[in-house]
Amino acid sequence: MSLTTNKLTQIPNLDSYSRTEIDDFLKFSSISSLYFNLIKNPDIDSIYKFRHQAWLETALSNFHNKSNQQDRSWHWSHSMDQIVKQVFDLYFNIDDKIIVLALGKFGSQVLNLSSDIDIILISDQSVTPELLKKARSFLQHLNAKSEFGFLTRVDLNLKPSSQPGPIINSDQLTNYLWQSSEMWERLVYTRARIICGKLDDQSLLTEEIRKFCYRKYIRLDLVENLSELLIKILKNNFDPQNIKLCPGGIRSVELLLSAIQLLYGGRLTEIQTANTYDIINNLNLIQVFSHEQIIKLRDNYNTLRTEEDRIQMQMDEQKHTTQNLDLVDKLLIENYNIIEIFLKKIFKKKDVESSVILSKLNEMSKKHPHLLDFVKFLNKHPSYVSLFETYPKSYENLLKALTYSPQVSKLILLRPDLLDMFLIKKESISENDNDEDFLISLSDFKSISQITAIGEFLTHFDHIKLLAKNSKTADLCVGHILKRVFGNRSLDILKLGKWASSELGVISDLDFVFINSGVDDLSKLSRKFINYLTHGTFHGPFYNIDLRLRPSGHAGPIVSSQEKLKLYLETSASIWQRQAYLRNQLLIGQKSIEYQIFKLSLDEKIEIMDIRKKRFLKTDSDQIHLKEGFGGLVDLEFLVQCLFLNISLKPKGLTFSEMVKELVLMSVLNEQQSVQLINQYNLLRTFEQLSEIIFKTNILTIDSFQKLIVIPNFKESLKIQISSFEDLIILFKSNCSLIDHLHPFKVN
Repeated sequence: MSLTTNKLTQIPNLDSYSRTEIDDFLKFSSISSLYFNLIKNPDIDSIYKFRHQAWLETALSNFHNKSNQQDRSWHWSHSMDQIVKQVFDLYFNIDDKIIVLALGKFGSQVLNLSSDIDIILISDQSVTPELLKKARSFLQHLNAKSEFGFLTRVDLNLKPSSQPGPIINSDQLTNYLWQSSEMWERLVYTRARIICGKLDDQSLLTEEIRKFCYRKYIRLDLVENLSELLIKILKNNFDPQNIKLCPGGIRSVELLLSAIQLLYGGRLTEIQTANTYDIINNLNLIQVFSHEQIIKLRDNYNTLRTEEDRIQMQMDEQKHTTQNLDLVDKLLIENYNIIEIFLKKIFKKKDVESSVILSKLNEMSKKHPHLLDFVKFLNKHPSYVSLFETYPKSYENLLKALTYSPQVSKLILLRPDLLDMFLIKKESISENDNDEDFLISLSDFKSISQITAIGEFLTHFDHIKLLAKNSKTADLCVGHILKRVFGNRSLDILKLGKWASSELGVISDLDFVFINSGVDDLSKLSRKFINYLTHGTFHGPFYNIDLRLRPSGHAGPIVSSQEKLKLYLETSASIWQRQAYLRNQLLIGQKSIEYQIFKLSLDEKIEIMDIRKKRFLKTDSDQIHLKEGFGGLVDLEFLVQCLFLNISLKPKGLTFSEMVKELVLMSVLNEQQSVQLINQYNLLRTFEQLSEIIFKTNILTIDSFQKLIVIPNFKESLKIQISSFEDLIILFKSNCSLIDHLHPFKVN
């Protein structure tokens, strides 16, 4: 590898300076005469000659103001890149799957003249003794002092502390980052840059680091942590002459820029960069600073970095103390004020001790112990209290869901960024993201929609709106996945059961089959679609699905055409499949598939009654199965569907109440029977949804019933007379009697 200084910048060569300019510089920089003598030594190793020549070029251009600070920083950083690459090639070969990752000032290409270089070595193969030996030799070579001086000082302190030795396995690093809750590590890795080497999964590693650093939405707990760190830096009483560490100094500005990356980089990919100057040049995108403030911050940073290099070019030592206070005092104050303005805009401290919200939550946690964890969270992150007060209506809705659903409370604590999205109504789905980010945004959309629906339900106990909201959410989510996987191909989803009738419960499965109206074989893509639809989330699968109703059962093809499905239903389908397809609706176009329903034979009637006997559970004195029990929800639905099969008609409306009212118009049921069926079905669905929200089950026990019946405004809102578990058992028995009386297939 040939070492050459890069001429993309305006850094002059050494031979472009006059004798007078060189002499003036020698008087200022004590170390420079040594470096000039060394590069003239015919015996000097080429890499040391290159290092000293690049150092002198950078220092001279600073001293005589022959270039700008950004070019000087890049020139020196780029020169160090080449040194590291050449030493790397001395010890590692192409078969060694290992990279050098630069962090800190080296990663962000703003090395000062005497800066250490922060690097870590990462491998995606087993760290053998031979590889370890090479790594140690590589580091020793970079750190070694010789008769020709030194190359650099290597700092490995930013390597995960749990990893011994100079090399980290890429999987170990990824696992460490995602297990770490240390905010400073996210700040560090925003400035990560690969210098040299190669990994088999190099793009995967860089993507994992990117996802570790950046989030799509700003989390208030992150805002608080960053603000506290910035405030700590600003309030520390460092030596006012130390232009790196003093408030408003170099470290303050660089920390501010990294904080901005964490806060806004998830949405603004332009600031997902390791380069410090690229961040500064894109500060206008976040719309926090005025144009004048950005210019002032950039100019002040350049002045401080120029002064820092002038201090260090004297003896090539890590020093940051200036005597030029007239120059730096004013700009340090300006930087301090700009950072304070930023803090005031993004962070408003809340006195949580006097918060009415926290007092109320503390009182409520006596009855609902799971709220204690949420109270602790708010005490640690007071900005959320301010956010709640800013959006009181949204907060009241959220509070209902948190109070009565431990699952919602657990989800919020696992994903506090959902609070931000929920309160300020950010329910967007990112179509253009990579697959993983797309699925995360889809899961977030579903979670926020469901929390909203649950809060509204627990306020008004209107189960119809809850079911409709759940169904609409499923339509949107599945529609997005369908579009992403199949594009413009002619494939649709035929919704069945409660999904088709827009009556999906909180924990309902999705029953569906694929309908292909084209000629392409889409079986492979349909399996990809299923993987997307069932991907894992914080609270289990995205959706549970049921494909048992596909033509030909479990062994049948995943995808079918409308014509084949219709033929199957009219000629080969079992009676229970024909019954199930009474409620069907295409996702695209929201139309049903019509098929002819022939008069049932005696054997088919017997089969239906046998299914009822085998499927449904008896109600006892200890628990009630709201869905699968005799006289329960599915038994009532089963009755209504059998009434349609008996008259060989498919219902026009698909909801339970629409189907019952349609039967009244056809004189199959009378008005009194209709009212009784609808009222009792609606009551059971309300109990079912409450049980699913609070207990994540549709089986009620005596204890769980007591917890439901005392929910404020529950009985008053529904105007129900059920006050005991026994009353609910009586209701089930009443339903059984009604079903026995109305069932069209009474087989002896």
